[in-house]
Amino acid sequence: MQALLTLLAASLASLPVQSPQTTPEKSTAASPDLDAKPAAVAAPKATGGLAAELGALRLRRLGPGVMGGRITDLAVDERQPATFYVATASGGLWRTTNMGTTFEPLFQDEAVVSLGAVALAQSDPKQLWAGTGEANNRNSTSWGNGVYKSEDGGKTWRHVGLARSRHIARIAIHPRDPDTVYVAACGSLWGEGGDRGLYRTRDGGRTWENVLSADPRTGATEVRIDPIQPDVVYAALYERIRDGYDTNAPLTRWGKGSGLFRSTDGGDHWTRLTRGLPTVELGRIALDIHRSDPRTVFALIETAWIGQRPPGAPQQEQPAAPAYFGVQGMADGDGGVVLQQIVRDSPAAKAGLRDRDLLLSLGKAQVLTADDLRRELGKHKAGEKVELKVIRRDDFVVTTIELGTNPATQANARARGGFADRLHGQNANVQGQQGPRGFETGGVFRSDDRGETWTRVNSLNPRPYYFSQIRVDPLDPSHLFVLGVSLHRSDDGGKSFKVVGRMVHPDHHAMWIDPRDPRHNILGCDGGVAMSWDRGDNYEVYDNLDIGQAYHAVADSRRPYWVYAGYQDNGSWGGPSQTHLHEGITSDDYFKIGGGDGFVCRVDPDDRPRPVEAGCVPSTGVVATSWRARSSQPQADRRGAPAGRGPEPRAGPRGRPAGGGPGRGGRRGRRGEGGRRGEG
Repeated sequence: MQALLTLLAASLASLPVQSPQTTPEKSTAASPDLDAKPAAVAAPKATGGLAAELGALRLRRLGPGVMGGRITDLAVDERQPATFYVATASGGLWRTTNMGTTFEPLFQDEAVVSLGAVALAQSDPKQLWAGTGEANNRNSTSWGNGVYKSEDGGKTWRHVGLARSRHIARIAIHPRDPDTVYVAACGSLWGEGGDRGLYRTRDGGRTWENVLSADPRTGATEVRIDPIQPDVVYAALYERIRDGYDTNAPLTRWGKGSGLFRSTDGGDHWTRLTRGLPTVELGRIALDIHRSDPRTVFALIETAWIGQRPPGAPQQEQPAAPAYFGVQGMADGDGGVVLQQIVRDSPAAKAGLRDRDLLLSLGKAQVLTADDLRRELGKHKAGEKVELKVIRRDDFVVTTIELGTNPATQANARARGGFADRLHGQNANVQGQQGPRGFETGGVFRSDDRGETWTRVNSLNPRPYYFSQIRVDPLDPSHLFVLGVSLHRSDDGGKSFKVVGRMVHPDHHAMWIDPRDPRHNILGCDGGVAMSWDRGDNYEVYDNLDIGQAYHAVADSRRPYWVYAGYQDNGSWGGPSQTHLHEGITSDDYFKIGGGDGFVCRVDPDDRPRPVEAGCVPSTGVVATSWRARSSQPQADRRGAPAGRGPEPRAGPRGRPAGGGPGRGGRRGRRGEGGRRGEG
């Protein structure tokens, strides 16, 4: 039977232009078209014999069930921290009531599933607010249709307005009055106008006021309420826009519309905060308030000078280049590290290493995980010769590698001048090298007088348009976190930062710190959710959230067929549609094709059932991978890898059903990160 593909497209209404303002609009009544819940779109009805055939089809989960996805926000019931909510970029909202042993989906039947913010009224935990459309400003960002509210802990939802906001960055609820809520609405990422700026409701979402806005390209990206004096509200505006030709960073990511503001009357009037802050054009700004003493506020600020050498800064010597190995991907295997995508003419290639070799040791050091390998490489310099021990299928291989220098890394370092990171951000701990105008490049700022004056404490600001999240320990302001590709922590009030949580999947977007025991925090990243009890030194990863973000999937022509898909920041994977196991498909049946962002996979339609060719297009380019896959269930060899394919990274615990399901429990623990980028 031929497959039928039905494409439903909804036309977007033209977006009106906003007038600049810093005081509330006179009209407080929300227009009906914004507050009415969007009508469900009915699928076309098939007729005749085709209708009967299609009616017999049922969707089933193929897996892999442990594949995490991008987390955008967290909300925790602080009276019962075992209950918390997880907002995702494209998988709706999830809740656990048992500290993550199981999760259940709550936001699955609404018109959209992309979320940018979730907030819980601590004064009434049954009241839950969800802002749709993630606010991470990526070229793969999904949009939403406004704000939803639940009054029964997420069981049912009501659309309450701001339908043209497209992306919601933050929701802040008054600590004592759950009907007073502030929403930071970004507006469309790809166009102007719409519902942009900071909105306030005082009647539980029935009506809204736009209390702070600037221009048709500028929206609000942050809002925080003073926990002791809730009439003191902080907000940040952010001018940004993408077009069809920009690549990594948005076309516009700073401008005159961006700025940091404070209200002392609950949002009726606003003052732009400037003393001690950069005077150049600002970009995205993040905030956090020290809960024990709200006079102390931290800001993470992007500027048009980010990563540059300011006038008056001394010339810097280029740091020694790190040792270059020459692989684009690596994953945890059975007793070693699986090497993936050997770079042509690299040190690894010259040493005779091959794709899917299992590396056991580097020099005298055993490497059990990809993190072990990265750590050991950091101890070596370019030009050193190091012995490697490798398992290749059934052979034990000993070889020597001469570590090199990556030409691209050297060129980028020279261009960045030692201040900029590789993704449009700024490195940590270089503030002392940037001269008297270094504060103009942005970074971490601190105020001890509720925002009247500011002092820059660190240069750190990783990839601001994608992250821009800062958190301060509720009891001790010397402990700070800045979220980015890596998780950065300061233990001296921001003077210096170090990277922690190395075992967790990279790209961190959300964090909650327990106000009763700040050693306990929950972290949300591109690989799902993790929890720490030692301020981020170590994390326990939740691998029971089935929220993998597949860009594209394809099946081969065998019977039963196999399916291959590329996942956001989690590589590309392949697996069978059926197995001979009574448990059905398990996560252990899946194997990895490529690392990084996996996009499109292709299989050779004529080469079946044994040799199968697949091409994967990850973020690092085009990769061709070949392997032998049998039509019957392969037996395991002595290393636990399916016979005929060599050692492979595991997709998850052996025997775990790959498809998972709502409310499914599961083992929690550390796992290899399919999306963690190689050192290459």
